Amino acid sequence: MTNAAIFMHPNAYDTSGAALMGRHSAGESFVKGFIQHAAVDRFAFWNATSTPNATLETTLKALTPIKRPVDWIARDDRAGLSRTGAVFLPVPSVGQEAWTRRFAGPKAYSITGVTHTTCTHRILDTVAQLVLSPTQPWDALICTSRAVTASLEVELESLDAFLRERVGATKTPPIRLETIPLGLNTQDFSLEPKQRKAWRERLNIPETDIVVLYVGRFSANAKMNPIPMAMALEQAAKRTQQKIHWVQSGWSPSDAADKAYHDSTRAYCPSVQYHVVDGRLPDTRFTIWSVADIFFSLSDNIQETFGLTPLEAMAAGLPSVVSDWDGYKDTVRHGVDGFRVSTYAPRPGLGGDLAFRYGTTGRAMKPMSARPASSPPSTWTRPLRPCST
Repeated sequence: MTNAAIFMHPNAYDTSGAALMGRHSAGESFVKGFIQHAAVDRFAFWNATSTPNATLETTLKALTPIKRPVDWIARDDRAGLSRTGAVFLPVPSVGQEAWTRRFAGPKAYSITGVTHTTCTHRILDTVAQLVLSPTQPWDALICTSRAVTASLEVELESLDAFLRERVGATKTPPIRLETIPLGLNTQDFSLEPKQRKAWRERLNIPETDIVVLYVGRFSANAKMNPIPMAMALEQAAKRTQQKIHWVQSGWSPSDAADKAYHDSTRAYCPSVQYHVVDGRLPDTRFTIWSVADIFFSLSDNIQETFGLTPLEAMAAGLPSVVSDWDGYKDTVRHGVDGFRVSTYAPRPGLGGDLAFRYGTTGRAMKPMSARPASSPPSTWTRPLRPCST
C-alpha cells in the first residue's frame, strides 16, 4: 500500500492567515510535496469540512498543479477511508479517530497522525488519550524529532505507571511512535542575486555590511526571549567593528505587543542597525533569506518540536547560529551547517513548581452552567479539527 487519504481542512495547510504558525508552513510544505512526488495513481483527500470539494481543490491547485485524478471522501464516509486503506491526520488525534473507526472495524484502515507542538494542555490530553483508545499496531503517531519522541515516551510511561498504581493494570496498548523529520520544498527558497539587491536597497543596507536574519513569531513566551540574541549581536558589533544589521522577519499578535517586543530588544543592541519586516507576506516568506549572510535563532521554548526555519535557511544557502535545543539538535550539524550554542536546564527532579504552575494555568474549572449554551458537548464523535499552537 502506497496511498493514504489526506485529511483536508484549510486551517491545517493555509499560510495566508494573520496568525501564521509553524504547523501551517509545515502542512503547506507537506501537501505540496505529496502532490508533486507521491508515487500514487490517484489522490485521495478526506474533506473534513462543510466546504465544497471544488473549493478545496482550488486551494490545493493554488499551491501546485494537480496532474492526477482526485477522489474526495466525505467527512462521515469511513467506507471511503477503508477503500484507500490509510488516513493521514495533520494533528496527533489518532486516538479520537480510532474510536470512530470501530464502526467500520479495527482493520478497516490505518491511522497516522503527526505532532507539532506537544506542550499545550489540549495536545497533552490528546496524547494521554492514546492509552485509553482502541489504537492498533498499524496506527502510528509521527514525532518530528528525537526530542519529541523522548518527551512523549516519558508522558506515556508516566501514564502506564499511573494505571498500574491506580487500577492494577498489567498491560496497556503499545503506542507506535515513529521519528520522521518534516520535509521542505527546497526550490521555494532558491535565491537569485537580484532578490538580494532588491531587499538591500529596500532596507537601505550596503552590500558590504553584514546582515543577520531571524525568521519567526515575535513572542518572548511562545518562541524565545530575544534579549540574548540582541546582547550577542551587540558584542559582535563591538568586537569586530563591523557594521551589523539585524533583520527581524515575523509578526506579533497585536500592535501593542509588537511595539513592546521591539522596543525592549532594540535597547540591548544600540550598535546594531535594526530592521523589522512582516514575515507573513508570501513573497517575503520565500525571498527575505536573500538579504542575509547569517541566520540566527536562539530558541528556548518548550514547544520547538522541530523548527522549520533552520532548514529554510540551509535551503537558501545560509549558515545558522542556533540554540542546541529540542528539534534544532536534529537539523543543524555543529561546525557543518552552522553552530549550535550550548543550552542548560535544571537537572531532572527539579522544576516541579514550574511544571505545576504551567500545568494548572488555563485549566480553571468552570461549572457546567457557566458554559455558553452554544458550546457543543465533549464527545468523541465531534469532527476532528487542527489544534492551535
